[in-house]
Parts: sequence; C-alpha cells; structure tokens
Amino acid sequence: MSNGYYNVLRPIHTGTGTYFTTIDAKTGQMVKREWYATSWQRLGTALSMEDAKAQFGGAPVLEWVPA
Repeated sequence: MSNGYYNVLRPIHTGTGTYFTTIDAKTGQMVKREWYATSWQRLGTALSMEDAKAQFGGAPVLEWVPA
C-alpha cells in the first residue's frame, strides 16, 4: 500500500466480572472462564510491520490510515 501509514495498536484486555463454563481442551474438565472486554492503546505510527516491530517490539496490531 502507498500514500498512508499505520497506527500501531496494543490490545488491553479487562475482566468484566462475568464468567462462563466451558470444557478445557487439554484436560477435558469443566472450567470457569471470565469474559474480557478489549480496548486499544495507540502506541504510535509506522510505515510497515517491520518498522512497527523495530520501534515497539512484540507482535503489534496495525490499522491502515489512508493519506
């Protein structure tokens, strides 16, 4: 893509206090899990995934912003 840039985002997971029951795939046991809300923190901008990884590390999420 050209003529634009990417916003570099990091997900922030916050527990909601609401739980559900599911079967654990490894043990086969019923387990209680919490629902999470996801919000996003903007870390900055980058021109590519390589640029974002070099600046911010990890596995950033990119959002394209056209010029």
